[in-house]
Amino acid sequence: MSALTLGGLDMSYIIREMRKEEVSLLDDFLYEAIFIPVWYSFDEKDASIVKRKGL
Repeated sequence: MSALTLGGLDMSYIIREMRKEEVSLLDDFLYEAIFIPVWYSFDEKDASIVKRKGL
């Protein structure tokens, strides 16, 4: 186990291999990590953005 202190918060973490059932979460993680400009508005989550060419 490793630890990281960020802004006074102790954030302990464990790095391990992914499980097969977790692979489907990668698109969600990528979507959440993409910078969405303030001027861009949308009514519902457009997860298809992670499938766009050139991303």
